[in-house]
Amino acid sequence: MYYYWRMNITFLNTFESSGGAGIAGKRLANALEINDQPVHNVVVYPGIQKQENVYAYANNRIGKSMAWIKLAIEKGMFYFHEKSPEIRFQFSTNRTGFNVSRLPVIKTADIIHLHWFHQGLLSLNDFNQLIQLQKPVVWTLHDMWAFTGGCHYAGRCNRFTNECGHCPYLKKPHNNDLSYSIHSKKAQIYKKANINIVTCSKWLANKAKESALLADMPITNIPNPIDTEKFKPENKSKVRKELGIPINKKIILFGAAKLNEGRKGFKYLLHALKRLASQQPEIVDKIALLVFGATDKELSRLLPFQLISLGSISNPEEAYNASDVFVLPSLEDNLPNTLMEAMSCGIPCVGFNAGGIPEMIDHKTNGYVSDYKSDEDLLNGISWIINNTEYERLTENARKKVVENYAEKIVASQYIELYNNLINIE
Repeated sequence: MYYYWRMNITFLNTFESSGGAGIAGKRLANALEINDQPVHNVVVYPGIQKQENVYAYANNRIGKSMAWIKLAIEKGMFYFHEKSPEIRFQFSTNRTGFNVSRLPVIKTADIIHLHWFHQGLLSLNDFNQLIQLQKPVVWTLHDMWAFTGGCHYAGRCNRFTNECGHCPYLKKPHNNDLSYSIHSKKAQIYKKANINIVTCSKWLANKAKESALLADMPITNIPNPIDTEKFKPENKSKVRKELGIPINKKIILFGAAKLNEGRKGFKYLLHALKRLASQQPEIVDKIALLVFGATDKELSRLLPFQLISLGSISNPEEAYNASDVFVLPSLEDNLPNTLMEAMSCGIPCVGFNAGGIPEMIDHKTNGYVSDYKSDEDLLNGISWIINNTEYERLTENARKKVVENYAEKIVASQYIELYNNLINIE
């Protein structure tokens, strides 16, 4: 046992079980439940009814309408500032939300655990109301928003190390632009806050420590958990037959909520595959690209290999177990759930040397870490894995990395230790 009594832990997360942060939060709640530490969830989307320990604002027609109205207001107000429509959901102003501080699950909480609360769950004013309750707050960062002037990933910009302003996401960047005002407002709120920051990757921890907003706060690195019994190796031929995937081809897998999201780097995989086809035209019929997530209808026309699209899926472990290699050429990422899922299924992975990816992939041990933005080295990694004579060793090492570092019991124990320390349990 890690503690002597059950604590009242309340999670706040916009999504209950979708999106990277929603999935990670759900998995952590399950992991804590298994370790006899239940949590309450306060969420906005989707409308959830009659689910134990989940309070959903959008749980009826009025609630859903209010949630969508708040989201529309949030993005509508940003419309006049955004540089282009493509970045609309890459920047959050948090001007609208719900005052959750009056909810019973908040009032009775020993610890408030924040995850991702944008798109209508908490405004900055609502967030400030929570801080003023003077309860211990744990905030698991799933991106960089906590210490920037509004962007979720800063790219090449490092103005968050000072005070933001001149934001590259904005139509008219200047010293006192929207990013500067958001950054300043966060600074005022944080001064009075008892916040304990958790980052899922060491990369994000280092970024937080470099920031002007979080440099003086306690920062702990705890990864996301995963159910290693759900995501486990299965018979590849059997899974392929069930999904209608060719048994005699090498299957390269890519998956993301939206394949055309620039940050996920799909264009580099596309370039790598075109390079492979031009260099070795004789293997075009021996390789297929398997994808899941929202797919561009024109994608098959651009690919030199057979494309198999699964669309949005509810059992991603099947896609992993049907593949030979998983490729995630993200340009920025925290601790990607998809990478962890693939490795848990024993699938060697290829990814760029970016974000938390090189913390997960041990180069040439359980996968291949490619040079940043190099489609040539991405191809080197793919070829190295699918032609590796010790492929079984790679699969064993991938699975071992997840079981030893990200399994539910391991991660839950780290969070329980943190909770205990915050409320001074001996």
